[in-house]
Amino acid sequence: MMNDYEGLLESWKVQLIVERAKRKGFRAHEIEDALQEIVLALLNYQYDPNQPNGGSEKTAVTSLIDKNLTFIQRTRARHAKHVQKYGERLGSRKEEDQLDWSQAEAEHRIDLRYDMATVGSRMKPLEREICTGLSQGKSRLQIAKSLGLTPYRLDRIIDEIADVLREAGLEECR
Repeated sequence: MMNDYEGLLESWKVQLIVERAKRKGFRAHEIEDALQEIVLALLNYQYDPNQPNGGSEKTAVTSLIDKNLTFIQRTRARHAKHVQKYGERLGSRKEEDQLDWSQAEAEHRIDLRYDMATVGSRMKPLEREICTGLSQGKSRLQIAKSLGLTPYRLDRIIDEIADVLREAGLEECR
């Protein structure tokens, strides 16, 4: 049963939270908890139409919702990992405490791919080529030579990419 947020938040925002949560794979029983967290975040958010990015309120709200949903999923995946790790160390795990880690890991990888695709779409073509080279296991020297860059310039670009990843909350991916 969903809480009634009438008077606190416009109904289109509540519906948007539910739609985005379903798209990100939240189960019905998880959506209510996510709603409570995100409604609080939206109550503290003030849309400014004069922002230089020029996005609409719906775009800004969608971005805030997606960021919070991703945070919730990452927190859940980290918790599952900790429960598994420390449960194995203790040697005594009740069956009801066991989590399907493979599913949590798969969800985390899907979220990470989505986040990387979002960040990657904002990168310059050269930055994407560098990321592709790094993901293929090529050395920095190989990448620099293939792109006609000095190693120093390549390192500066990689530092800029790392900053973008950190801003997007993906610092653990480096």
